Amino acid sequence: MLTALVVSSLALADSEVGTKRKFGIGAEFGSGTYLNVSGKYWLGEKPGIAFHAGTSFIYHEVGARFEDTFYEGQWFDWADMPFYWWAGVDLGLYSYLGYSAPQVGVSGGAAAALQFTGFPGEAFVQAGLGLYPLNYCSGLGGLGAACLVQGRGTAGFRYYF
Repeated sequence: MLTALVVSSLALADSEVGTKRKFGIGAEFGSGTYLNVSGKYWLGEKPGIAFHAGTSFIYHEVGARFEDTFYEGQWFDWADMPFYWWAGVDLGLYSYLGYSAPQVGVSGGAAAALQFTGFPGEAFVQAGLGLYPLNYCSGLGGLGAACLVQGRGTAGFRYYF
């Protein structure tokens, strides 16, 4: 039974991420939180919708991103390396010793992924900027401008079904 499961999963391993396997779930690190649950649903061969939810114990965030591939690199035999741009919305809550404040904003940037040819998964990195007109600095004596623009970046992995 175990051998049949292994053989059948290896037979499906050549399925392409984003075409035959459209939904992936995994984890990512970054964007203000230590660890995020991460997922992506491919809308076609190039565009997709990604989401994340995570915490750093004093900051909690959820977000969604639209991602679209602009270059499909095929530099390796064992993986493809697409580059894509992304734009999204982030909703966060900062809570520390009785103080809590929301953070709402938009973000965008560029990213690269390694989509493995012999395994239905991808590793990715993203970098960009976020604009947060409502942020946790807003309630600290008018220092909202200090948190208005923030760097956004993540690294992670997703397995596709």
